[in-house]
Amino acid sequence: MKLTPEQIATIEKQTDALPIPEDNEANTALVDIFGDNTYYADQNGLCVLEPTVVDDGTQNLVEVIQIAEWANDAKDELQPIDPQQTGAILSLVDLPADK
Repeated sequence: MKLTPEQIATIEKQTDALPIPEDNEANTALVDIFGDNTYYADQNGLCVLEPTVVDDGTQNLVEVIQIAEWANDAKDELQPIDPQQTGAILSLVDLPADK
């Protein structure tokens, strides 16, 4: 899933995670391999966000899906894996601030 700048900002507020910049050479290679998505790298590997709906019908949610894992301890090479749900669910809309 390709996120808008607003959605990226909303995800950052929830997780402090920043995507791999679109102008990064690695992003170009990732698009060639995995398609046009917004990519996040973490301690486990490479993740994308995919739309999901929870049991109560809440919408505008995404689930973090891991699509590659680090191939070595230096974490400088990725190895594709079958997509795995991480169980992390995030909102694509800003939640109202507590008053």
